[in-house]
Amino acid sequence: MLLLLALPSVTQAQDYIYRTNNGTITITGYIGSGGEVTITNIINGRPVTSIGINVFSECTHLTSVIIGTNITNIGIGAFEYCSRLTSITIPNSVTNVGSNAFSDCTSLNNVTIGNSVISIGCAAFCRCNLTSVVIGNNVSDIGNYAFAHCNPTNVTIPNSVTVIGAYAFFDCTNLASATIPDNVTSIGVEAFSACTRLANVAIGNGVTNIGNTAFLECASLTGITVNASQSSPTGF
Repeated sequence: MLLLLALPSVTQAQDYIYRTNNGTITITGYIGSGGEVTITNIINGRPVTSIGINVFSECTHLTSVIIGTNITNIGIGAFEYCSRLTSITIPNSVTNVGSNAFSDCTSLNNVTIGNSVISIGCAAFCRCNLTSVVIGNNVSDIGNYAFAHCNPTNVTIPNSVTVIGAYAFFDCTNLASATIPDNVTSIGVEAFSACTRLANVAIGNGVTNIGNTAFLECASLTGITVNASQSSPTGF
């Protein structure tokens, strides 16, 4: 007997192609003209909860985005290569920022990550021109390369973070100081390497693993505070 599976329907409304599944909507494509874009909360009476994979990828005419407050997920590569996008606020409804979600947004200067975000995916903001980063206070995992090749002068890592991935802040050449909170247990390989202006680092008492060369080529590093319970850190 042939078994037929019901697939989510795909349709179009205004500037979006979307899929309906279990009463919620995932945006799967964008066909608008760019500029200033507001991602709506509701389409046809149903909540828009997810921005799918590569939806706005390479939309070089996109300049700003307001993300609806029903959105819980920003998919892989959702805004990558949006070279004119200058700022983004990720609302408190979002819990996941996918890998490469904003990578190579070379005009992106400021990002505020909402307080419900738990995970920042690999290379989520890699090669952005970030000068200001505000990380929400529920983020537990900063993925590999998450902020690599960015330009913030300082970053506040909240106490909720437990893992800082490999190369997470690699080549952030304007970063001057870093405080690793007590809940962080692992700092990945080359997490802060090539941060040539990094002068001071304070490492909290929860860190049990510092990856090899985590602070390699930090030529300005003059002050390091490491909790005495940590044995033989190798990342410097």
